[in-house]
Amino acid sequence: MRYKGPFIYAAGNHDWDGGEGRHLTSQNLHDTFQRYWTGKYKKYYHIVDGKVYGYYDIPKKNVRVVILNSQGTETIGEYYTYGNEQLEWLIGLLKETKPGTHLVLLSHYMPHWIGRWTSVENVVRPTCEILLHILQDFAERKRGAEQGIEWDFTEAQGILAGLFCGDSHANLQVRDHGVNYYITQGLGPVSPSSLLYGQKHADFDYQTTLCCDVIAIKPASRQVKSFRIGAGGKQMDMEFSYAEQEARPQADLLDITFAKSGAATDISPMVNRISKTGFPAAVFDNGLRQYVYDSTRSEWGTAPDRYHYFDMQDKIWNQITDGFSLECYVRPSWSGEERPNSWCSILGYQQNGGFGMVVGSDGKWLFQPHIGGRYVDLKSDAPTVKDRWTHLVATWNRESGKACLYVDGMLAAQADCSGELKAPDSSFRRCFLGCDLRGADGAAEAAFRGQIATLRLYRDAFTPNEVAKLFETATGLLILNLNPNGNEDESP
Repeated sequence: MRYKGPFIYAAGNHDWDGGEGRHLTSQNLHDTFQRYWTGKYKKYYHIVDGKVYGYYDIPKKNVRVVILNSQGTETIGEYYTYGNEQLEWLIGLLKETKPGTHLVLLSHYMPHWIGRWTSVENVVRPTCEILLHILQDFAERKRGAEQGIEWDFTEAQGILAGLFCGDSHANLQVRDHGVNYYITQGLGPVSPSSLLYGQKHADFDYQTTLCCDVIAIKPASRQVKSFRIGAGGKQMDMEFSYAEQEARPQADLLDITFAKSGAATDISPMVNRISKTGFPAAVFDNGLRQYVYDSTRSEWGTAPDRYHYFDMQDKIWNQITDGFSLECYVRPSWSGEERPNSWCSILGYQQNGGFGMVVGSDGKWLFQPHIGGRYVDLKSDAPTVKDRWTHLVATWNRESGKACLYVDGMLAAQADCSGELKAPDSSFRRCFLGCDLRGADGAAEAAFRGQIATLRLYRDAFTPNEVAKLFETATGLLILNLNPNGNEDESP
């Protein structure tokens, strides 16, 4: 088969019989590079002396393909790491990339969580996490430092198309903090029960079926498309963009941030005063790279002795009577393996009116607005997962008479609920973070045990496409094929 344009054939370390267990050692792979990358194209590539990482400049295309080595040690099987020396080399390469150069990074192992199987221990190796942060800061033109490695991309000018990997034997792409991560199936089998949510896998037979993904990149439009040849056919094709994304909607009524001291501050235009009882705590989350509210000392569903709250003033309430959106990013936790069978509240404003984002007694996410003279229950099918960050958005649109609950960017429940949004009784004006109001004494109950990174309130009822934008910017992830059977901009 002949190709008119330049192309690269990418093969992982299982593709040659060499080394123990069909895994090539770094030296063997380095020798392979030197043997195959010869002739007139040799001037376009550079492999670091004695290493298995480097880059290849596609002739006349202003595209640089960077090859990373995810087997950072010579020990067979320890290929889920990169090593500080390689990371420092990559930082220098990214900083020195010429303006207008498009960068395509290749790695056997996918350091992002989308490459894991459900059967594999959920562990992020330190150098993998550092690599993710390096790429994120490069995409966002920031500086950073971790474990003695420093970088400054404030003046960087290269364009990152994404990190393309194999290893997982599935297909999936997400956009995380401005970086596209793509895994391709390759020729490896995997049990369907091991696939993470969203991963795709096509069955094939080694002896009779071809399975190959051809990835086309268009620098001019910043588009990437993969074409499946063989197993799965066109249904395995994927397309995405690495163009700059629009900014997320701004929270105009409530936007809570947390400080190292445990203090909570509203940075929305309302500048609501956030009060506290006791001494609420905060911890720094390395994955989110921010301080989050930590209520792990509270017991699930009980009356907490430390919490935040604010008064729901008329200047806020009067702006949500025709519709609103509530956004939460939370990480539930509990003692032992069994989840308690009591309900708890993430944001509570419920006393014969109002609304709340809660976890029901059956452990499922639940949004409860008081509309048309009753509480409307919008419940997800999937239960909460211990120690897993989950993004929640609830919307209500009075004009359409629809209320919706989204879990991780996807519609989880919707209901018809025409009528007015009823405010709680006038004596109950407190809105609670991580719990709910108990009664006239102003105390709290129904404590949420876990961590809270985001609590935002908007005066608009968002469309599914806008919810996906919230999900992408809060978690860093972009949902693909959000609504393949309908209009993404259609508001329920």
